[in-house]
Amino acid sequence: MISMDLLRGFESRIAAIQKRRPTNLIKMKLPQGYDDVIAMFIKEENEILFNDKVFDQANEADIMAALFHEIRHAYQWHQINNKQSSKENKELLEIWEEEFHNNIQPNEENTEYYYNRNIEIDAIAYADTNINNIYLTNLQIPESIKTKVLARQAEIKDNDDIIKL
Repeated sequence: MISMDLLRGFESRIAAIQKRRPTNLIKMKLPQGYDDVIAMFIKEENEILFNDKVFDQANEADIMAALFHEIRHAYQWHQINNKQSSKENKELLEIWEEEFHNNIQPNEENTEYYYNRNIEIDAIAYADTNINNIYLTNLQIPESIKTKVLARQAEIKDNDDIIKL
């Protein structure tokens, strides 16, 4: 089983590269309705919450994928709040900001919409790129967004915050 200290080490290192304050990583029981969620980013608190229930059963690659996904949301939120020094273009930041302010949780009715949002495409692309570089495997990406994820991966693949082994 992967330790929270190891996850915190990854987050601290990536946060330093991204020039943002590290998020606080907490393992806890998530509210009802989040039973299948491994982790979530809470922008108001600058926290990544790991679901105690899922964490102990998930494999290492899934936990790391969740970490990278949520780290990317922390990065997105930092970029939105530091537009003057952002590495992202203005139009993308405006889209990310709108999506963060109108955030939804996925359910059976909105799954397609949820995953097609720019903040999710970017976070999936970031997580998949890092997981592939570490574990030489890819995440299961829905076919409906695969083209968008691949396009975003091509844009970010050489960024300093991408793990290269």
